[in-house]
Amino acid sequence: LNNAPPANPWPPPYDSAGALHNETSRAWHNRPEALEQIIQAHGSDGEVIQGYKQHSGNPSVTAVWMGQGVSDVLGIDDADAIVRRVNDEACEAIERVRGFVTQ
Repeated sequence: LNNAPPANPWPPPYDSAGALHNETSRAWHNRPEALEQIIQAHGSDGEVIQGYKQHSGNPSVTAVWMGQGVSDVLGIDDADAIVRRVNDEACEAIERVRGFVTQ
């Protein structure tokens, strides 16, 4: 496990080395020494590490790395709603341009 702080810290709640907070990060928050002791006592084949590996792909348990654009995500819409919104915005933009051209 890499517990090194990021070179450019993110603001809360995105400050966990570039990973979203989840059950695992909350369980070990401010307890890196305890986690390190468990890893040293049981090695990389220990129960904690194996349990973590068994949850591979589960975002509530394993790390979800993110980039700067994560703060731009305001919701999850279905494809139909996205296409309709893009269409509406395009039509509005065309109408604005028409207004400039005809004046």
